[in-house]
Amino acid sequence: PPRSTLFPYTTLFRSRRQSPPGEADAEGKGVVSLPIAVQLAVDSLAAASLYAIVALAVSLAYSGAGTVHLAIGQVGVAGVLTAAVINGSGLPLWLGVLAGLVVAAGLTAAAERTLVKPALGRPVLAAVLLVAAAVVVQELLIALFPSPAYAFPTAPGTIGLLGGDVHVYDLVTIAAIAATGVAGYTLVRSRRVGAALRLTAAAPVVAERFGVDTARVRTACFAV
Repeated sequence: PPRSTLFPYTTLFRSRRQSPPGEADAEGKGVVSLPIAVQLAVDSLAAASLYAIVALAVSLAYSGAGTVHLAIGQVGVAGVLTAAVINGSGLPLWLGVLAGLVVAAGLTAAAERTLVKPALGRPVLAAVLLVAAAVVVQELLIALFPSPAYAFPTAPGTIGLLGGDVHVYDLVTIAAIAATGVAGYTLVRSRRVGAALRLTAAAPVVAERFGVDTARVRTACFAV
């Protein structure tokens, strides 16, 4: 993606520094106005929310299996590319999103079963195996998706907020990730699922004595 998408504030400030001195003075001696500040805040919040959802996934996987999910990036890309290809073929958006989620969940669940479970109790070995799996998945993605770019639907348009123009896709991103975070928190804090997860993370032997299928809990944590 263009640099302005990843670092919108950097691009904006660089363009302001390159503007003529008289123009900067006319705008208030280079001080960012409220509309621009609002736009930057929403853009930055949307970008930060993407990192937050990845951190949530890594934390959940670590809570269940005691291993850092170092292949989560490649797994996520596999799901996104699958959704983009299906949507580009003319099929409904919901079907592409569902297929992407299934592919990502299936890959990460398989990684837990075949790599993390055999190395249970040896987190360094599990991490190394996940890195190796990430490299393999990356090469497979390059072979299966040779196109340099894949179109993915977005929410067009802007909304006026405090004098600034806020992109609709930023609001959709924030809302979707916030809903996912709330759902994850509710699930973890629930009496049955949450208790099984916390007990598996703290004392797996005790959890098995209470009838908790710790293997299924670890796989579910990775898949989610």
